[in-house]
Amino acid sequence: MIVAPGQIPSHYAPTKPVRILNAGKIDSGSQKRGFLCWGPIRHSERFAVVRSLSESRDLRIAAQRLFGLMREMDRMDVEEIVIDRVPESGLGKAIMNRIRRAAAPRAADRQQDD
Repeated sequence: MIVAPGQIPSHYAPTKPVRILNAGKIDSGSQKRGFLCWGPIRHSERFAVVRSLSESRDLRIAAQRLFGLMREMDRMDVEEIVIDRVPESGLGKAIMNRIRRAAAPRAADRQQDD
């Protein structure tokens, strides 16, 4: 039983699919995707749009910007939002928790798989 919305695995998810970038592996078809990178802007030639969670790699800035950037990308003409991993120490653990929740399968996705 779910007691609060924050307990839903995909609670923090935008409407567009979200995927966590695995060890810097960018596959083909990235031109239709948005990318939230960690650190200075990179791979701008490989994605439709790129934004940085924090160009200076400040976890506090990344935490402040995460939801706003996901909402911004959600309004853009991209098919998917790809998000870089941040270091999982201190505040980074909470940020990655939210990113994982955004990337979690959604109820509609699970119903289609059944």
